[in-house]
Amino acid sequence: MLRIYALCDVHFMQVSRRGKKFNTCVVGLSMDGTKLRSEETTLHMYTALDIAAVHVERQLVDYIAKYHKQSVAARIRRHLRRDWL
Repeated sequence: MLRIYALCDVHFMQVSRRGKKFNTCVVGLSMDGTKLRSEETTLHMYTALDIAAVHVERQLVDYIAKYHKQSVAARIRRHLRRDWL
């Protein structure tokens, strides 16, 4: 059975501009040699997180639709070729 592992990173930054505190959330997802990333800046920290998570989720849906049309045998060959070379 072939398992694909994913690592998720979430970073928050706070920046003051014109007397207001803006919160930036960066969400990154690394899996199978592919990196998905989204960055969002809002006044509220959790709003930035929610919007960035929706963007990464949409990117993941597009990735799955594009690359999971391959046969299981082709994915296993690609995975083995990457690990053994």
